[in-house]
Amino acid sequence: MAKNHSIQNPILQAIFLSLMEIMGQDQVECLFKGQGIDPNSLSAAEVSGDAGSVIDHIGNLLVQDFGQMSAQGILIRAGRASLIFFRRFFSEVDELGDLQNRLKPVDRRFFHSMEILAEIWSREMGVFASVRKVDRGEFIWSMAVTWSEIEKNQIFLPYFAFGLLEEFCAWLDARKSYRIVFSQPENGELAELLISIQPQE
Repeated sequence: MAKNHSIQNPILQAIFLSLMEIMGQDQVECLFKGQGIDPNSLSAAEVSGDAGSVIDHIGNLLVQDFGQMSAQGILIRAGRASLIFFRRFFSEVDELGDLQNRLKPVDRRFFHSMEILAEIWSREMGVFASVRKVDRGEFIWSMAVTWSEIEKNQIFLPYFAFGLLEEFCAWLDARKSYRIVFSQPENGELAELLISIQPQE
């Protein structure tokens, strides 16, 4: 974990707003206040560790109210809802929708675009992510899981990433369909999301 630091924070704004799309303002404010984060001053919120740990903590709070599967589902839906805020707050993401990028061959377009997203994720979430191509139309998004002291079912950040990547791929090319498979991490290792691009049936 990184030391306490003040995040002038578009990423916390994106997390807050995407969860609010799913759950409503009152519930999400309670989730943030439960971590000592004032929703009215997110831009200068002091966070212990990284923004990724905020999502994991929110996941654990959601489990208490809704159960494990529902908590994971809420975070997948929040991840999907977060793309619009990633585009709004990070010009590097929004520019990936430009014609110049859309004219690239599919494999190059997706690899380049996911590399950009991984850079932003690593920088803003405080959780390292990378992408590699494994086959034509197949990529693996890897992200660090540093919470080796907790149980696997208490790791929620990959579910948020799952939803974000699902929406991100659809935005890059709505003419394709996408299959994403999440591999549970072993203690302290990388979580992996296999992304397969498939033609529409």
